Amino acid sequence: MAPKTSTPTKVVKRTPKKTPTKPGQIRDTEMKKNLLLLWVVFKTSGAHVNLAALSEHFNIKPNAAQMRFTRLKKKLEEMEVAEAEEAGDAQATAANDADADSDEGADAKLDSGDSA
Repeated sequence: MAPKTSTPTKVVKRTPKKTPTKPGQIRDTEMKKNLLLLWVVFKTSGAHVNLAALSEHFNIKPNAAQMRFTRLKKKLEEMEVAEAEEAGDAQATAANDADADSDEGADAKLDSGDSA
């Protein structure tokens, strides 16, 4: 009996599809907004972190808990500054657009007023 020969098969590469956000999941942007809201509430309330309780909860040393909180605080402050800059850029763009619209309107008034 003759040996079986197999025909070469084509390998089709498929790109993995991005999984859609599930209804129960929170998007990253929503998570950042919620996190910044919580951060602002924490700062404005004047609350203090009980590092001993935090370290006990996570089963780490108090110094490690303090370091984690310090790093988190730094990241949240950076996020807060970036959010403010984005809001400032958006406001500046809107103000520039409004100025450009008012300048065009003033030019139109000057053009129509010079015909006398």
